[in-house]
Amino acid sequence: MAKFMKKSEELAAEESQVDSSRKKMWRPLWLVLIIVVLVLVVVSVSRSGWGVGNSKWQALFLSNNQVYFGHIDRMGETIALSKIFYLRVNQQLQQGTPPTPTFDLVKLGTELHGPADRMYIPRSSVLFWEDMRADSQVVQGIEKVLNQNKK
Repeated sequence: MAKFMKKSEELAAEESQVDSSRKKMWRPLWLVLIIVVLVLVVVSVSRSGWGVGNSKWQALFLSNNQVYFGHIDRMGETIALSKIFYLRVNQQLQQGTPPTPTFDLVKLGTELHGPADRMYIPRSSVLFWEDMRADSQVVQGIEKVLNQNKK
């Protein structure tokens, strides 16, 4: 009986060693998995951009000196912009006085070719973008136009 007890204790010790070596083998795999997930999250966030898709109005400045106002919905190699407005410059020409430019806020879609209210812009054409404050003249003008269209 003592021999049987000694044998079972030896088997239990061996099983314990096998279990601990299996656990040690899985630790590096779990660490690699966690690192891969973290890298994927960081890459995803950096491609989409912080603050994109929020409810703030944004100004998008392009390399061809155009500025569009709207909501940036997606940012990657291509930037998706919706609810788009832009400024149209009107110059009043009168003899004897210097031209005085005035600006009109125009909703995209009212042009002759009838574009949809969504624009896709290559990221390489964008200089920078910024969030606009609610008290900005442009944002107040946009809100005014949108409220008039609701009526």
